[in-house]
Amino acid sequence: MQASGLHLEDIDRALADLPDSFDISRADLGVLLPRAEFYAIDRRAFCGGMMERPTRQ
Repeated sequence: MQASGLHLEDIDRALADLPDSFDISRADLGVLLPRAEFYAIDRRAFCGGMMERPTRQ
């Protein structure tokens, strides 16, 4: 993963949004990766927490 792309922290945050345990399937990855991308964009846009983040619905 590139410095400006997805970080493991983004994936961890996306996993925290999902049920506690699940088998990884293509469908699961289809849900997980867009969430991780959201967090990567959020991290870049808000300078690692220097600005207040909006609440995700």
